Order: sequence, then structure tokens, then C-alpha cells
Amino acid sequence: MSATGLDVFDKTLQATNSWFDKISEALHRERNLAWKVLSVVLHKLRDRIPVDLSAHPRNAVRAVFAVLSRHVPRGQIAKVQHALPEDLRASWMSAEERVVPPPD
Repeated sequence: MSATGLDVFDKTLQATNSWFDKISEALHRERNLAWKVLSVVLHKLRDRIPVDLSAHPRNAVRAVFAVLSRHVPRGQIAKVQHALPEDLRASWMSAEERVVPPPD
């Protein structure tokens, strides 16, 4: 029986639990610490990897930005965009220009 009903999520949970176990074992600490350590390291990696490398191809990034632009209030998006590096901000703004407003 599937835990989530979707194989992709079940496989992800299984892999994540395996990673936690291995990190816990390597550190000789509990899984809660393994989660914190893994989270910090992955966030630091994410923050250093260029967008094109972390989400290839560029169309995938634009697709996410387009969905966010449809569902998040404009004021919130503007605040987030303002905090982004110029290349990422330009990519988001380009995606917004292609967004067709949802029907009423």
C-alpha cells in the first residue's frame, strides 16, 4: 500500500529516510539533527548554484514563475522580486509578461 498514493512521493520519502539514516550514523546523532544538517547544507548549495544549473532548462523556471504570478498577490511578488539578483528578477518578469490572466 502506498503511503501517499503517488509513487514519486513514496520514492522521495524512502530516499529521504535513507539519507537521514546515513547522516545520523555518520554523525552518531539522532535523526532530528540529521534533518537540520541536511536542510542547512542543501539550502547553502541552492543559494550558490546558478538558476540555469539548478533548474535546467530555463523554461522550467519560467513555468514556475508564471504559476506563482497567477496565484500570489502582485504586492508580495514585487517584494520577492526586489530581493532577487537581477538575472533571476529579469527571468521572473519575462515569465510574467507571458502570463495570460485566468478567465473570470
